[in-house]
Amino acid sequence: MQASADSPFVLSDAVLNAQRRRVFSIKVDGARFFVKTDRVRKCHMGHRVQSLLYRASRNPLIAPTIFPDIASSMAYEVSKLARLRNKKFPVPEVVFRASRYFVTRDVGEPLHKVIGKDQENADYYALKAMRVLARLHRDEIAHGGAQLKNFTYKDESVYLIDFEENVDRAHFEDMRLRDLILFLIHAESMRFEVSYAALIGQYEAISRNAIRPCLLGIARRYRMLRLAENPLLNPFGMKDLRAFARVLTKLAALEGA
Repeated sequence: MQASADSPFVLSDAVLNAQRRRVFSIKVDGARFFVKTDRVRKCHMGHRVQSLLYRASRNPLIAPTIFPDIASSMAYEVSKLARLRNKKFPVPEVVFRASRYFVTRDVGEPLHKVIGKDQENADYYALKAMRVLARLHRDEIAHGGAQLKNFTYKDESVYLIDFEENVDRAHFEDMRLRDLILFLIHAESMRFEVSYAALIGQYEAISRNAIRPCLLGIARRYRMLRLAENPLLNPFGMKDLRAFARVLTKLAALEGA
């Protein structure tokens, strides 16, 4: 769709409400931009359940990081993107901000879609993404939702997007570990082969953090969940749980390696 000619990034409520997706693209002078709106309510029953489980377990993997209102979430994301760009991290530039939406420059296609089209080079893309995440963690900055869908690929470079998780008040060590687990779970859910040894090695070299013992500790702590790999459970869904089980199995295989 084309934005208004006189004010290219000013969009009416009617245009925003007509979109089925919270994030959609527009073209201005032949260039693509992305609009992120306030149309989706972020806090729902699942997040409340997550919050209760976290209070009971204090498990950082399920720590609630969703803002209670969409306005705070959007303001936080715009501010964080500006801070990260000032630090020269590969994130999209916010070119326009309104009360109900903001606009960013195009930074390419979501990485999980790129890998889906080119699985023979999955290792290449995953390692590039891990290097970017490691750089972020080296500055003690967490993402909060480091799944491959929140990385993009353009002109041989990987970018990070979607910084609406409120991780700044959480313990960085916990959020760092969660970023890595979410990264691996999403990779496993896509069913492509990637070297955990290579990923962890790259991460440790760039982040200057020895994360391997922590990941092995997760594998030992939750080893019972590896039972979710049983094919008999396939009809019950639980795709993410089964992916986590495969992550645990592959991490356990690194013990002593």
